[in-house]
Amino acid sequence: MPSISVIIPTYNRPGALAWCLRALEEVDFPRERFEVIVVDDGGSMAAVSTIGELTLALDLIVLRQNNAGPGAARAAGAQRARGRYLIFLDDDCVPERGWLRALAAHLESSGLEAVAGKTVNGCPGNLYDCASHLLSYHQYAGYSNNPASVEFLATNNLAVRADLFHAVGGFHPDLVLAYEDREFCDRWRHFGHRLAYAPEAVVRHCRSMTMLSFCRQQWTYGRMASHYYGLVSNCAARRICGHLPRLYLGVARQALCDHRGWRRAPILALLAVSQLIAATGFAQECLFRSRGPIAKRPALT
Repeated sequence: MPSISVIIPTYNRPGALAWCLRALEEVDFPRERFEVIVVDDGGSMAAVSTIGELTLALDLIVLRQNNAGPGAARAAGAQRARGRYLIFLDDDCVPERGWLRALAAHLESSGLEAVAGKTVNGCPGNLYDCASHLLSYHQYAGYSNNPASVEFLATNNLAVRADLFHAVGGFHPDLVLAYEDREFCDRWRHFGHRLAYAPEAVVRHCRSMTMLSFCRQQWTYGRMASHYYGLVSNCAARRICGHLPRLYLGVARQALCDHRGWRRAPILALLAVSQLIAATGFAQECLFRSRGPIAKRPALT
């Protein structure tokens, strides 16, 4: 039985998936101790076709489901997993050679229940990727110096104990497009389990975003934020809202720290635009939340 199950949701990104799987072949970890579960989320180009063209030395399982979102795909993979630990990885992430060994070392030697590695921007020349990366991972900058401050870990590079993942209820079924990681981390900590950060477990996130895909992403984040706030208590919602000014200031400071020269202005502009788009998606979802399941409503096109 493998001790680790690596779960990868995918949707219409055969090229990125191929890079991800090729990188998993090269990780410095015994092949017999981990399995890879790819969940094709109803894409027009089936993941099994892409994988069939590759010669992979991996213990590989391919699942296919009707399009329901990455959160639902991760949940489906977790149900099929056989490993003691679940590791969630995105199809556009390329792990470094020591990634899996670093995560396993933290989980097994330190007795931690959940640990996330470091995600670096794989397309530093793309301004949309830079802005998206700042929005998603600016919190990670302080984790190395203050491990007790870890409150959120993203699901594109996250390892958890499988028994505890199922015991706390896994990912929330209403958050199938985004924010399932934030709600899960809140619930995980509520049950008294720990979150930790392993900066030596590195993956490169290679999104190659366009203006349209960046706007679509922020729109989706806004929509899912509406449901996330609807799930937390009024007290927790007020606390989260109270942290927003500090959050925005932190993102802006990180942008100024990470970027120099002419890049600063467009990245700051993209950060501002992203919040306007997210706020619009949030407002729309608040108006139409009673119209049926989230995954059945059309996304921004």
